[in-house]
Amino acid sequence: MVYNSNPNKSCYRGLVPEENIVGKASVILFSNNRNGIRWNRMLKLIK
Repeated sequence: MVYNSNPNKSCYRGLVPEENIVGKASVILFSNNRNGIRWNRMLKLIK
């Protein structure tokens, strides 16, 4: 899931096709599920 909010461009929110992914994720910035925000996962490094 990607969210882009740039004042000079239009906003985009949604899934990214796998073929468009170039690098690897290193940090979980935000995490939620049906029950709400998953605070214990916020700002966690991905190993």
